Amino acid sequence: MKNVAVTGASGLIGQRLLERLAGDPEVERVIVLDVRRPTVDSPKLTFLEKDVSVPFDGLLQEFSIDAAFHLAFILNPIHDRERMRAVNLGGTRNFLAACEKAGVKDVLVVSSGTAYGAHADNPPLLHEESPLRANEDFSYVADKGEQERITAAWAKAHPEVNVSIVRPCVVLGPRVSNFISRSLIRRSFYKVRGANPPMQFVHEEDVAEVFYRIVRHGKRGAFNVAGDGTMTMLDVARKVDGKVLDLPFWLLSLMGRLGWWLHITVLTEADAGVLSFVRYPWVLDNSRVKRELDFTYRYTTEQALDAAIEARKPQPAAAKT
Repeated sequence: MKNVAVTGASGLIGQRLLERLAGDPEVERVIVLDVRRPTVDSPKLTFLEKDVSVPFDGLLQEFSIDAAFHLAFILNPIHDRERMRAVNLGGTRNFLAACEKAGVKDVLVVSSGTAYGAHADNPPLLHEESPLRANEDFSYVADKGEQERITAAWAKAHPEVNVSIVRPCVVLGPRVSNFISRSLIRRSFYKVRGANPPMQFVHEEDVAEVFYRIVRHGKRGAFNVAGDGTMTMLDVARKVDGKVLDLPFWLLSLMGRLGWWLHITVLTEADAGVLSFVRYPWVLDNSRVKRELDFTYRYTTEQALDAAIEARKPQPAAAKT
């Protein structure tokens, strides 16, 4: 793994990954592809301002890339579905086309544990072989499901390439700031009446380390990424001393649809399909990562949440001199 490319590298996990790659003496060069320049600085890094929705077939070939990570994806749902699909799905196709043209040997695509879907009949643990039943009424998850299909088809057509796809649960940590983290670390929670499913969190540092190790060791196939242990919405509320608003599903669904349609972010920052993920369980089996990568998570689910809470506490004012 001498010449590496990373798309979406200015995001929170991308920057952690860049730090890890820059510190690897065997990595000579890292091509950083994003619309924003990351804050990580190293002589190994070459930043190229790039929108992945625009084809870049010859770019990886130009830099003789032998390993590539695809992190570029719109996480926070936006009201422009055409733009979301262009980046999320078109970007994945463009990335894989560029890898094919360059003859990249190790390819990692970041999916999500949400691709399994949140359903009442989910098993206690979702293994990598469990069927993918992405909830189509949640734009982010629908795109993750389609991204998985695109990647699986490409991997089947290119058996000579080590293709891996990673499925993290909810990522938390001191740098995380997105609609999910904001919904968890707040003073009031909307909870589906009668539902309190187990939830998992994983620390941003653990996620980046898993990504690095999968490619470093030439692994193939799917890998769940989740911290040990689970918590419920009520557990989270107690942690942040939040007020729980226990409401029937039909009312929360109506509020979510109206909030999304009218752009009222105090009600929701995502389309109404997100409710399934706080109504039904979707707990990932994280044993394959431990077994095949000889990996031990540094942070449990609870510790990942603690790190996010601690980072958002008001800092004491500096003493005047």
